Order: sequence, then structure tokens, then C-alpha cells
Amino acid sequence: MLGRVYGKESRFPPPSECRAILPLTPLLNLIDVLLSIRVLTWIRANLLPGPSCFIGALPGTQCLDISHSIQLVVEKSLDQKSQGCVATADIRRYYDSLNLLRIGRYLISKGCDPSSVAACVRVQIYSGISLCLLHVTKRVRTRTIGGLTGSRVAGALGHVPVCDAALKFQDSWREIGWKPAVGSPFCLFTWIDNLYSCSSCVRNSIRILEDVESHFALHWGLRFKPSSLSVLVCKGSTDMPINTCKWPVRDTMNVLGHLIQNDGGIRADWLHTESKMWASFGANAGCKRAKQLRPAQKAMLIYRTVLACVLWKVSRWPWQKTVALELDAIQCKMLLIILPCVRSYTEDLETFCRRRARQARNVANKCGLWSIVWAKRVIAWNAHVRRGAIYAHPVPRLLEHHNSVWLMNQRSQFVSEFSIRNSVFAGRTGTRLNVGRPQVRWSDGLSVAASVCEGRSESQRGANSLSIATRIREAVSALRESVALSQSG
Repeated sequence: MLGRVYGKESRFPPPSECRAILPLTPLLNLIDVLLSIRVLTWIRANLLPGPSCFIGALPGTQCLDISHSIQLVVEKSLDQKSQGCVATADIRRYYDSLNLLRIGRYLISKGCDPSSVAACVRVQIYSGISLCLLHVTKRVRTRTIGGLTGSRVAGALGHVPVCDAALKFQDSWREIGWKPAVGSPFCLFTWIDNLYSCSSCVRNSIRILEDVESHFALHWGLRFKPSSLSVLVCKGSTDMPINTCKWPVRDTMNVLGHLIQNDGGIRADWLHTESKMWASFGANAGCKRAKQLRPAQKAMLIYRTVLACVLWKVSRWPWQKTVALELDAIQCKMLLIILPCVRSYTEDLETFCRRRARQARNVANKCGLWSIVWAKRVIAWNAHVRRGAIYAHPVPRLLEHHNSVWLMNQRSQFVSEFSIRNSVFAGRTGTRLNVGRPQVRWSDGLSVAASVCEGRSESQRGANSLSIATRIREAVSALRESVALSQSG
């Protein structure tokens, strides 16, 4: 079987930090899937820690679980006089440095089926690697470090070191974790090699990750990437780490692709997503090769490529009018670029530009505004996490902590319940923007999204029940009819 040695973080990594990229045959793929299911089932039943540590990348979990949880930790901490902090770290060459034999012995010691463990380890280390250079084939010796790239078994075994560290320290972390009003505190969120710790102060948040790092170095031969260490301190807090060179303080933290701000806002994430949307538009519907496509095909390409850049993020964004208007404006600008519009001889430039903008807006309304899609995603995600309370999802517990009832009780102590002014608790005076407006809370954005969806007419709801392609074709055909009538007149 031919393969090659791979190291992703340097051009010439040492052999001890390399792993194999091998094309698995259909039979090996089937064996790999069956073994991974068996191992993951046992890990979920025996190795998962308590609710204070959330282990991601397991069946039934997604990146949005962790990113939304950390966003809510920041938002709720801002209502507690900014007493909240999140620290992050990445494990260096995680899958390349897995000690498969040590993981196998650990699983057997915990009661896992020895035959299943032996089969998993055998699949990972038995596959031979042959390098061919100038018609000379050299067989590389069998490795015991690092899993096969793309192997489900390697992904299952990768949960073992993280679960081991969480099981060992979860009892001591309960005293220093971020404490909600209901249930166990939140201490650690993990997604494969990405670790996030939460606490009410910087020192304890860093201590959680340092405990994990020391345990990894002692038992598993793993270490953190120095460039990945950072701390997100809630805006308005004066708490700082002792060693700012090792643990720099960030205003924005990248949590599995989502940008979390220290003031609980979404502006940084939206600006980053906006640039990605325009880049996707320029590479697809707006490129030169797309000139041969019909307007309906270009519109479908926009919905399938550009809208996909934002759909996986908007579920955790509290719906707000400012960003919704900007999102709809981007949709109209892109449709304005691709839709044909002929200027008549008697029409001045300003009138033509306005007519062209109205044409794009009408097509956007018939196809469905992206802000409405955002509102529906927020409502659907909230319903999903509310159902997640059955299997100890972290977001429902965070939503119950300092909810709208608590907020109104605190506000009534300082201002009248009919006043629009914000108090120290409700307004989060240390977390305001430059314009003086506080960030939109999740509960407020959810209520606005529900009112936006409920306020739409029955005809609009019926139109949105159609597929995107059908709506686009109907909008473009209506556009053609209007152009034909104007030209005939």
C-alpha cells in the first residue's frame, strides 16, 4: 500500500511527529467505521466527565454548542460586573502525537473490551508505508505514534487523553469554574484539540488549562502550542494575567470559527463574515466565467455559495435591526450586479440607479430576504437547545442564568419598569459601544426575531414555503415581463 509521511505544522517535521495519509480500501473503511462506533459507544458510557466539562466532536454535538455557550458566558458575566474570563489553547500536533499503545493500555485498564482495543490499534499501526523516489521503493518502519489521517478510529481514540484529564481534575475545578445559578459550574469545553476554560477570574481560568497541560505532558506526551494561548476578559474588568507574554489578552477570540467579542457583540464576527461573502461572490456568481450564465442561474449560485458563508454562524447571533439591514443590503447589491437593467434614452442617471435598486429589492423580496432567514435560524436554534436540556446541553442552563425575569428585577431597583434607561445591571455600563448603546442580549434578539417572523403576511409565508430555485425563477420571469411591457410601451 502506497502512502506518504505528513507533518502539517512544518515543512520538514521529525519522524516522531509524522503520521500517514493512506488510501483505505473499502474493506478497511468498513472495519474502521465499525470499530469506531464500538469504541465511541464505550467512551460515551464510561469515560465522559460530569456536566462541568463538555466534550465535543461526539455524535450529537456540533461546534455551535461550544461557541454559543462561550458567548453566553461572556454575556452573563457582563451582568455580574464583568466577572468572567475565557482562556483557550490548542494541542500541538494532536493526532500526529497520539501514543496508540498507551491509549490501548489505558482503555483496557478502564474495562474496555481488549479485542476491540487490539483491533483499533492494529488498524492504526499495521498499515505499511512505502516511499517511491526515482523508481526506488523504500518501506518505512511501522509506527506507534500518530493515527491515520481520515480514520474514524483515530478520531475515537483522540477523545481518550482529553476525557482522562477532565475526569481527573473535574472535582477540583468545580470550586474555580464559572458558576451559573442552576446546576454544576462550567469549567472546560473541548473540541478535539481545541480547549476552552471558563472562570470568574483570569487566574483560575488559566489554572484549568495549566492542569490539563501538565497532565498531558506527564501521561500522554502532549503539549500546547505557545502561539495558541490567549485570554478573553470581559470588557470593563481590570483582571489581567500575571504573565501577559505567555497569556496575551484578546478583545476577540476565535472559537471554532466564531469570533467572540469581550462585550458580547457580534460586530467583529459580522464584519469578518461580510468579507467572506463578498469573496465568495467574486469567486462564483461575480467572476468573469459566470457571464455566460443566465440571471436565474447566477441568483441560484449566490444563494448556494454566498448565503452558505453566513448560515452556519447566524444561529448564535441575537437578531438585531442594524446587522439585519446590512445583510439585506448585501443581498440587494449582489442581485443588482447580476440582474440586467437597460437604461432608456430619456432616463437620467439618478432615476436609472433608483429603478435598478428597486428592481433588485423586489427580486430579493420575492426570493426571500436573508434577514428573515436569520430570524428563522435563531428561532429554530433556540428550540433545539431547549430540547437539549434533556441530555445536559450546556446552553439551556446558561439561558436560565440571569434570564429576563432576573434582569427586570434588577432594573426595577434603580429605574422604573416603564423607563427606557439602563441601570448598572441592565445596561452594563462597562460594556457599551462607542455610540453608547448596550449590546443586544440573546433573549432580546430572540423576541425581536419572533416578532419579525410573526408579522409577515400569509402570502409571504406561502411564497417562502417554495424552494429557492422556484422563487428565483418566478422573480426573474416577473422581471422579464415588466421589462417587455416597458419596451413595448
